[in-house]
Amino acid sequence: MTNNIIKTKLKNSCQFILIGLLICSFTSLKQNEDYTDNEKKNANTATNTEFMSSIEKEVIYLINLCRINPKKFLDVFVENSNYIKENTYFINKSPKYLSSLKSTLKALKPMNALNPDKELYEMALCLAKQQEKTGDIGHNRKKCPIGYYGECCSYGMKDAEGIVMQLLVDLDVPSLGHRKILLGDYSLIGVSIKGHKKYDNCAVLDLK
Repeated sequence: MTNNIIKTKLKNSCQFILIGLLICSFTSLKQNEDYTDNEKKNANTATNTEFMSSIEKEVIYLINLCRINPKKFLDVFVENSNYIKENTYFINKSPKYLSSLKSTLKALKPMNALNPDKELYEMALCLAKQQEKTGDIGHNRKKCPIGYYGECCSYGMKDAEGIVMQLLVDLDVPSLGHRKILLGDYSLIGVSIKGHKKYDNCAVLDLK
């Protein structure tokens, strides 16, 4: 793929979202009991990945649950989720975007699960470490490689479910770039989560 094509893909799909700190309750382990054993197995592509932390693996797992069964994800993680109900941010500050997400998931057909990729992980790790040190946000890489086709950055979320829901809701991003990336035509993913000077946590997701 030529550099111009890659640059075009990045320009169209690379965006970031900035949201203040939230107190998040971790509920996904209970919620995923509504999925079949086969669905959980298919979603858990990162389970034996040695280069990612447990929360980074959980991010991939939740994204995959959404991808392989969007309507069930809507029912379990959006419509009937205590996480959504208990975090007023999603209810009071983003009703339009939450409603849009519901419409997206209702219409979305099942798709392939994402597989973890070490090269993408190292790209995400480099940016996450950079921003942990500088306190910057966005996609301005300094001495970090570029080889992904889509990138999402999440700030201020305490757990995997918060990261995934933040990016899927995509508050104040009219293009819904993060949602489109997570539910887009990709097959590989790398996730890195580090601290952040201003927002406590930074998560970088690189896909191709």
